[in-house]
Amino acid sequence: MELKLGKCYKTRDGRKARVICDDLKTRYNCNFIALVMDGHKDKPFEETIYVNEYGKMGLINSDYDLVSEWIDKPEFDWSKAAAWHVAVAKAKYDRKWYVFDKIPEYRDCYDRYTYVRGSVLYCGEQIPDEHSPIWDGDIKDSLIIRPGYKQ
Repeated sequence: MELKLGKCYKTRDGRKARVICDDLKTRYNCNFIALVMDGHKDKPFEETIYVNEYGKMGLINSDYDLVSEWIDKPEFDWSKAAAWHVAVAKAKYDRKWYVFDKIPEYRDCYDRYTYVRGSVLYCGEQIPDEHSPIWDGDIKDSLIIRPGYKQ
């Protein structure tokens, strides 16, 4: 992965980092400076990290290593869903979006989000393409929970 000034990347522990400098001269060959979101949700702040051209902070793996390009979370227009729908997620096998009346879990064996309803594995109801989010990130990151929903 080639780091680029101004682009955002995902840290090893899943946080968003933005490269703000690509020509720093250090004795450790960490030529890039990135800002990483840190802190609690009620008091977020940006922390400065120094990484090399491969996105690594040092010789050993660190939570701050930059491991992939950042892809923003998908958004969904909840006015298109019934009041009892609480989540939507994308399935890998057909690349379609599904709506759920309960928060589903990602199941690797099915490459999709599901939950058990009684003794049946429930996979959600398919959302028509014209109402589906437009997003092409990792299926595991596709889950969108209705804002304000309390489980």
